[in-house]
Amino acid sequence: MVEQVWSRRPAADEDLALRLPGQGMRSRAREIHEALDARRGGLKRRRQEPYPEEWPWTRAAEGEEFVGAVLTGLQPAGWQVLHGVPLDGEGAAIDHLLIGPGGVFSLDTKARAGAHIWVGSRAIKVDGEEKEYLWIARQQARHATKVLRFATGLPIEVRPVLVFVGGPEAALERVGQPREVLVLNEFELLGTFAGAPRIYDPPQVAAIFASARRGGSWFPAATAVELPPPSA
Repeated sequence: MVEQVWSRRPAADEDLALRLPGQGMRSRAREIHEALDARRGGLKRRRQEPYPEEWPWTRAAEGEEFVGAVLTGLQPAGWQVLHGVPLDGEGAAIDHLLIGPGGVFSLDTKARAGAHIWVGSRAIKVDGEEKEYLWIARQQARHATKVLRFATGLPIEVRPVLVFVGGPEAALERVGQPREVLVLNEFELLGTFAGAPRIYDPPQVAAIFASARRGGSWFPAATAVELPPPSA
């Protein structure tokens, strides 16, 4: 069985900057493949092609890998990025944590090739089906805000971002602006963050990134203080 990178809790001294985009999803897909191989005949009858059960994880990995590659284009402008930042020991993670002159952003990547994405002020629908993406994005950002404030002592406010990766065939229909959450497609990433107003200078960016990359920052021995609810 492969190492369960997708779900394990990091060691206190782990450098999260070494994690690759999509690494967790790839690991999960391999685990599923090996488990199904074992169930259906073992190593002597190992299947070479993917099982259908792997596809959601593989598609998610491809979306994260694409977004990760795009985000490297922001590095010359002073941005840093972490991938697969763990939220718990059960597999929940922030796909990409972007830290730079324009602030700190938690990016949740959704690979939805060819889908119709409807964005309203209070809901998001994919091919007509309402999803809980906004609630999840806000919860991830709120958790990251608490962790990074505790780790750095700075009044950091992590902003949630949803990134839909669907290719040119996908349609992103915006009829409203969700509270707090920035909704983008893959083609809008570079322009949005490269042009963001500056709120941090280089030493501040470096300090935040240094804290965020330490595994121990996300699972501290002490308990972080609770934050007040986000403003409406």
